[in-house]
Amino acid sequence: MIFALLAAAGLGSAQDKNIRDKAVLERINGEAEIAVSGDSRGHLIGTVSKNKGGIGLVGESVAIAGDSWNRSATAGENGFFFVVAVPLNARGKITIESAGRKLIVDASDLPLRLTARPTTRRLSLEGPWRILVDPPTNWQTASNWREIDVPSNWEMKGFRAASGTAVMRKEFRLPRNWKGKRVKLRAEGIYSKWEAWLNGVRIGSHDGGATPIEFDLTDVAKYGELNTLDVFIRARSRAADIDHMSVYAYFEIAGIWRPIEVFAVEPGHVARIDWSVEYDKDYKNADLTINATVANAQAAPVKDGKLSVRVLDPALHFVKTESRTISLGSWGKKPSRCRFISTTPSPGRPSALVSTDST
Repeated sequence: MIFALLAAAGLGSAQDKNIRDKAVLERINGEAEIAVSGDSRGHLIGTVSKNKGGIGLVGESVAIAGDSWNRSATAGENGFFFVVAVPLNARGKITIESAGRKLIVDASDLPLRLTARPTTRRLSLEGPWRILVDPPTNWQTASNWREIDVPSNWEMKGFRAASGTAVMRKEFRLPRNWKGKRVKLRAEGIYSKWEAWLNGVRIGSHDGGATPIEFDLTDVAKYGELNTLDVFIRARSRAADIDHMSVYAYFEIAGIWRPIEVFAVEPGHVARIDWSVEYDKDYKNADLTINATVANAQAAPVKDGKLSVRVLDPALHFVKTESRTISLGSWGKKPSRCRFISTTPSPGRPSALVSTDST
């Protein structure tokens, strides 16, 4: 009889707990959730949903605010997506509010832009790095670093991280004549989630081992002196839970496994470029359309800047050139389109190379 009473009491407690857990779960699923990222074209993109992303909140108003700028948007079909342009000089915290919820992110943690890289002023960071697996909390001052080649997966180089974490360090010098330009770090792939510091100053983070990201180093870099880049890497992340790349590879693919470099562009530069070719029905002539976005990443305006588009043949001889004058305000950007009509002697292969510059 005593045991029966105890069992009944225990069952009652379990039922009460289940009811409470269900109520909590229903409340959580009923709350709105905001998720954001960047599209690498200067836009913040996001969703507003509930039920852990299962139900999009169509038509919800979204307010976005930075340190000195504001934007508004509306969640589209299925609550996916809202898109807003982020200013070139966006720094620090960005607040997103919608459906009674608030999300605060740092601009440096969003993949907002990928700059069109120049043909010069590029410094590869591939080669020997130092690595510290299972790093202690005071890893910044640790002394037991070992050497590793980059790009690579650290497990394929004989390193095993029980915690799934490691820190990698690279020291490099930037030319003195890069001072006054915009200096960027481009990583094509670091698996899976990572955070970076240059000379002890945090420059940003990224979650996604198969996607590139770019950080602006201009204000923290040293020119003509030694710079120290630290990258704290986690093998497991939300992105890793989705892509399962290490599962498919049958080993831990964590590490700086794709190219990584530093490059410099003028404050007034070509930020993005794309092109398309449209042939006529006989494949004899083609329209070449080049779209370039020019940006002014500085407070001072650019007056009478020159944008030049040069078309080259397969032997790298100039075929056609088009130039135009462009002025940009403080931290401004502007699209520009050039169109060329040419005879194509060999439509089965590319017949032109494109070179674009701005000064």
